[in-house]
Amino acid sequence: SFLTFKIWLRTIRAMLSQYAMPNATKIDVRPGPSTTINKIKNPHLKNAVIFIESHYPESITLESITKAASMNHSTLTQLFKEELYMTPVEYLWQYRITVAKKHLEFTNLPIKDISIRCGFKTIQHFSRKFEAFTNNSPTAFRDMAVAERKAAF
Repeated sequence: SFLTFKIWLRTIRAMLSQYAMPNATKIDVRPGPSTTINKIKNPHLKNAVIFIESHYPESITLESITKAASMNHSTLTQLFKEELYMTPVEYLWQYRITVAKKHLEFTNLPIKDISIRCGFKTIQHFSRKFEAFTNNSPTAFRDMAVAERKAAF
């Protein structure tokens, strides 16, 4: 699909930028708006997802998400579960891990910096969440991603 192509293109650009500037740390590795946004019909839910994807590095609470969506937390949580099969907070963690994976794949940033950029307060919490989502530690994930990139070239 077109979105898959855009993600592939962004990945290639990031890879090429990394080779052109091996010490670069300012490559934008954030995923663009997720495919989820285009599929959401409820405008309140869409606002909540946009809020999460725009503010993920910040300290986000369920209360701040509900304010952005103009809904109460129980209705919003029900909508999230019906349309996205997870709670708003689970969506936030998933999105943060997705961004962290891109940083690990395409930058040389220290893991501690990546954890902070993705909204985690401690590296230990980041590592626990990362492993829960990917079944790999951040270091192991980075090592595998670098090995795959090297094998591709």
